[in-house]
Amino acid sequence: MIRFRPLFYFLICLNFLNLQAQEITSYAKIVYDHDSPYYDDLYLMSLENGSVLLSYKKPLSLAEIAIFHKEIDPAYLSKNGETLYRNLDTLLLKDNMLFSHDNFRFNANLILALQGQYFYNPDKTPSVDKFIKYNRMPAPLTIPIEFGFSKYVYSYIDLIVGKNFSGFRLSYPYTNLPLSQNALDYHFPKKAGLSVGNSFFNVHIGRGRLNVGKTLSGSMLISDIPDRHDYITASLFSKHIKMDTTIAELKPTSFFITHALSFKPVKQFSITLHEGILLDSVFDPKFLNPMMLFHNYAAWKEPYINHNDEKAIGCQFGFDINIVPIKGLRLYGQFGMNQFQTPSELKGGASYIPNSMGGIAGAEYAFSLPIGYLLITGEFMYADPWLYIGYTKGISFYTFRKENVHASSDYDKSLMEYWIANPYGPDSITAFLKTSLIIPHKYKADLTYRFVSKGENEEKFFKATGDYYPSESNPDPAKYKTPSGNPTYFHTLQLMGEYSILQNLHINGGLSWTISHGKINGYSVDFLCGIIYSIR
Repeated sequence: MIRFRPLFYFLICLNFLNLQAQEITSYAKIVYDHDSPYYDDLYLMSLENGSVLLSYKKPLSLAEIAIFHKEIDPAYLSKNGETLYRNLDTLLLKDNMLFSHDNFRFNANLILALQGQYFYNPDKTPSVDKFIKYNRMPAPLTIPIEFGFSKYVYSYIDLIVGKNFSGFRLSYPYTNLPLSQNALDYHFPKKAGLSVGNSFFNVHIGRGRLNVGKTLSGSMLISDIPDRHDYITASLFSKHIKMDTTIAELKPTSFFITHALSFKPVKQFSITLHEGILLDSVFDPKFLNPMMLFHNYAAWKEPYINHNDEKAIGCQFGFDINIVPIKGLRLYGQFGMNQFQTPSELKGGASYIPNSMGGIAGAEYAFSLPIGYLLITGEFMYADPWLYIGYTKGISFYTFRKENVHASSDYDKSLMEYWIANPYGPDSITAFLKTSLIIPHKYKADLTYRFVSKGENEEKFFKATGDYYPSESNPDPAKYKTPSGNPTYFHTLQLMGEYSILQNLHINGGLSWTISHGKINGYSVDFLCGIIYSIR
């Protein structure tokens, strides 16, 4: 019995800490819907309160949201802020489960959606747009199911009938309905998971989208462009510090492993230090250590399975920073890199290895008006021509998959390739100016201007049949500058809107117009209009 005494004391302490926590309906519940209006509540509340979030990573657990919610004093909020506060109260404190008995809870819903869409000359837009539009398209039929086992265990699954990616592009592309058998997405669910946690930790095994940061260009660290990752995330968090480890399986022998440390010393400032690796081999348990510097393992020198060289590991480092100097104003920035050569390395013969870095800088300001929040955002992004491209494709920070059932002419043409960080890819520059009018859960209207400058290096990388990287015998590509080669310049003007007619009935629409010149010349127009009905 003596050997079990430490475990006994640990369980007592754990229970005591839980008793001190705020009483919410579930600590483990995950806000797994990437576009949930509750995230809008959270972000606008932070601006209203003159504070930042500790971490801008999605998805979040209710326990993390509750820590921030506890900081808010509703006495100092505007009428709009009071509405946001009540929305978060509803999320945290109201049990909306369909059935509850003892420690077991169950919930289910039915969501129906119909969307009409039209794309003219989609090849005249940046390549990332096809993934943005696919992620925006709702499934015609969704059945979300949730299970709760006490406050500390939560699981979820979204059963859907929807289109696969090739069906979205090729099979009756003017609607979200899968009107042919080959257009049906048989790889559902896209959202499923199990979460275990309490007031200060969470372990989440999930399938879905991931993201770090709140930006317009996408994240330099983990991008939400891939429509699904299979991953596990473990985190410890408090009011001022968060530790986070995420492992996403890209292939059975390919893993994207990250860990992050977030600090919020004062309510107006937070920073997340992020490190990641791309392991092109079987999983190595040493990367589970959240306090180790991955780079200092020098794991590229180790003899991993399938590799007798130094090409099993790709490295990533970056940070996400957020500052709210005054109420309503957020200044933010991100930095990401996978290669940087010091002067000594250059002298040692590494001059053919290109520096690979990128960054984002932006500002947003929220005005609280009688009709809602007016949000104005400006942002700039720069990416080197070789950002996140490694010695081999296997250690480059991108992923791909093919659909077993597909609407394309053959299996190879069902290929989907996207970057898992910096979704606009290497060799790119973007600038955004966006104006939004929003009341979460009620209506939202966005007017966005986007400029994209795109060089040729990404296209060369994707088209290469083998590895694509500078070498000692061919060092010139390392000198490329963004935008390299014969670039294309895109100008896009976009108007988007959504409105809740009733609590469970929503409509949305959008219109985009893109002009391209340079290597690609022409224009593109796309239009969408949809209606969504939720039973509960």
